[in-house]
Amino acid sequence: MKKSSKIFSLILVFVLTLNSFIFSSYAATKYTESQFKTIEQHFDQHPYVLKKNFYGNATNTGRIITRDLQNLYNALGYNVDVDSLWGFQMEKTTKEIQRKLGLKVDGIVGNDTFNALMKYSRKTLLDKNRVIEDGNYSISPKCAPELVADVSNASINNSANIQLYTPNGTEAQIVKVEYIGDGWYKFIFACSNKVLDVAGGSSKSGTNVQQYEWNNTSAQYWKIVSAGDGYYYIINKSGNKYLDVQNGADTPGANVWVYNENKTDAQKWKFNKITNTQNASFSSELLNLATAQNGQNYKRYGGSSSTPWCGYYVRWLLKNSLNKVEINYKEVIPYNSLAGAISTFNAYRSNEYGKYYNLTSWSYNGTYASKNSTNNDYTPKPGDILLVETNGDIKDGPDHLAIVVKTNSDGTFVTSEGNTGSGTNSTRTVKNYTYKKSDGTWQRSNCSGVYGKVHVICTLNIN
Repeated sequence: MKKSSKIFSLILVFVLTLNSFIFSSYAATKYTESQFKTIEQHFDQHPYVLKKNFYGNATNTGRIITRDLQNLYNALGYNVDVDSLWGFQMEKTTKEIQRKLGLKVDGIVGNDTFNALMKYSRKTLLDKNRVIEDGNYSISPKCAPELVADVSNASINNSANIQLYTPNGTEAQIVKVEYIGDGWYKFIFACSNKVLDVAGGSSKSGTNVQQYEWNNTSAQYWKIVSAGDGYYYIINKSGNKYLDVQNGADTPGANVWVYNENKTDAQKWKFNKITNTQNASFSSELLNLATAQNGQNYKRYGGSSSTPWCGYYVRWLLKNSLNKVEINYKEVIPYNSLAGAISTFNAYRSNEYGKYYNLTSWSYNGTYASKNSTNNDYTPKPGDILLVETNGDIKDGPDHLAIVVKTNSDGTFVTSEGNTGSGTNSTRTVKNYTYKKSDGTWQRSNCSGVYGKVHVICTLNIN
């Protein structure tokens, strides 16, 4: 009996120890802010409260959010099966949480319980190694506070160089900071969706940094450590080298590399939050979609072989990129099919579409008032619609539509345009063109060809 009792006691101790280990492993689980936001999106997509014997709906939103909360409950130290079913375990555990948080105890997760749960979970589970929140930033060094990190020539290619440059509002200078976990971040450039990378994964001081597609190597893992006064050191996982401005330079074009720790101002960086993230996302969608259209003809965009279809193309392009960032394109693009530049201009001019667009130059009245009326001090940005004249006579007013899809660090910008090239409406295609400032006006950099000189005479600017 004594021997059996000892064996039983040992087994009991082992089980309790194992249970304690499992409980501790659950409690040690950390969440990122992006994970919490995903749970909140799933809850918003589900139209009903969560309660016992609920097993999801036709679209499975109930099962998705149930699984989210089962994982969350386990991370908080509770022990529930992750089976996407809201049964006795989930009801019992929900009641325990409701008691803990001082809520009505009914085992049902509605808005009040969910919001309180999210607040408590963030306080309990957010990784303490996080230094800054995920989001879009420009990054400037203390040695050159008027400059920011920039992808050279706004390139979308692997191995493009990272430099300092004068702020210009382009996506080459927007860095999406994303927390990976355990104190590590990755930095994603908005112009290319590629990440900050140490060339060749080298651990040597003086190695160049570049952008490169994500490959999950230590060359792309970065730690952010406070340097005081709102500045931070950015340290790479390969060799623990510091992001550094080469030779501490303070002029546009200065190179960025990694270097041994010296804690000079060349290694101290400030993260400047960019709040208009919707426009940044929209610009990326617009550029990617427009790039894929090169060479296409009128059939895709709702035009016809006898219609000047540049307006149809602009409307199609905006519709399919705006929807992806949850802007109602009908509030931006006139719902009736518009092909002509003048009719589109007049539609945009109305207050109905003023929610997203402002006229940044003159109101068209049939004549070209003066050179300054083109507002040529303004550099168009992605999403802006250009009304251009294409026959060399700027007094005629606009007769063609273009849309800006990219801005370059040299001050030029790139458009996507339908109904371009030689031939008829049925044989013309979508093409990209670069515009530069010439003789005080914006013109295509390649001004020879079917249209002769092509001038921008009005810009419709997305807010």
